Amino acid sequence: MSVDLFKPIVPMDKLNRNFSILKDGALNEPTRVMMNKAFEFFNDIDGNFLEQFQTTGFDARVFELYLSSYFLESGYKLNRDYERPDFIVERDGLKVAIEATTVNPTVDKKQRIDGKKAHRDLSVEELYEKLRNELPIKFGSPLFSKLKKKYWELDHCKDMPLVLAIEAFHEEDSLSFTSNALIQYLYGKRQELHVDQEGRDSVYKSDINEHRSGNKVIPSVFFQQPNTENISAIIFTNSGTTAKFKRMGYYYGCVSRFIKMYREGVCYDFDPKALRPKEFKYDLDDRIDESWGEGLEVFHNPNAKFPLPKDFFDDAAYHYLENGEVLSFLPEFHIYHSKTLAIEFEDNLILPENIKRVMKTDVDRRIPSRVELPKYPEKCWLLKGQRIGIIVMDVEEEAFLSFIYEYDDEGFEVANMSSFKGFNEAGTYLVESL
Repeated sequence: MSVDLFKPIVPMDKLNRNFSILKDGALNEPTRVMMNKAFEFFNDIDGNFLEQFQTTGFDARVFELYLSSYFLESGYKLNRDYERPDFIVERDGLKVAIEATTVNPTVDKKQRIDGKKAHRDLSVEELYEKLRNELPIKFGSPLFSKLKKKYWELDHCKDMPLVLAIEAFHEEDSLSFTSNALIQYLYGKRQELHVDQEGRDSVYKSDINEHRSGNKVIPSVFFQQPNTENISAIIFTNSGTTAKFKRMGYYYGCVSRFIKMYREGVCYDFDPKALRPKEFKYDLDDRIDESWGEGLEVFHNPNAKFPLPKDFFDDAAYHYLENGEVLSFLPEFHIYHSKTLAIEFEDNLILPENIKRVMKTDVDRRIPSRVELPKYPEKCWLLKGQRIGIIVMDVEEEAFLSFIYEYDDEGFEVANMSSFKGFNEAGTYLVESL
């Protein structure tokens, strides 16, 4: 029996703020539908996913559900039959144990969250200080907590690579920071951009022994600490969020209304002369090849007892230490962080009782051979008995195409296609013609 993650099971005053925002509204429909579909394949071994997802463990549970979706959609065999670690995945005969964790807000004895300056309000020096010390210490706390669990001693984890997956949710702007601070902490290597008096960029490299913030001091180079040889790699991402499910839900057609989505952010610049990342912005209808692994990064432990193959995780960037230098291999489009904007367009279609609006996934089951082209995203799906109507957006011509499919002995075939300037015009034609 399917479970609705967004049907509250706790009192309203106990609901997580982000969950409360997500559970309602047409613009969040792709997120809700996609997450519910993902949860159908998620074995809730400890039985408390739903309660934590709706209350204090929202971010951590979203991250786990993201990882599960990534592994399954990328073709890994996934085992969640054990309470710990969170996952055991297998590919090409190699099993890898994975435990997920998050960087959470600091809460004082009175349960008050430690407020921080917004990223945009930091001076350059304050930003450098944050990356040099505060964030490495933030990462160090959950990673060391997981290290103490000694998952490698469990019978079902022996003699296999063990990976820790981490994402940062410790403050409002935490997802706007890249993996720079984590690289410093894991390898003890720092690269900083400096601008001289003439405005020229240069990169300054240095080795690190410790991280110091206020009264807290921790050693750097996580991969040289006792017992870390049992950790084969660290996974990091800024993409294990509800925004990822929103975009993937949009791509999968988990939407019943006419919604447009846009994405903007910062990505790696492959220009050999570039020392800074570059900004990007695109309409999701112009790019339909986003993968679940986009934005994933893997940091390999040079001292691992069971080294992980460098390219084991699909679509991920990977980093490793060689001759004292951190080397990085990045996919063609490597995103550091992004924001997703959704807009609901006016939809005045009035449907008679014998015509119902359905989702793209419903039509996919009926017409599996149908191919959606990059510049022709589908925007509306109507069903009347054995006839299906689809509104397709022609991105280049800024027009809308209406398709009517009829069923015969060999399946559904296109019976009619017409072009219109407006969405509602195309919809009215479909309603009258179905």
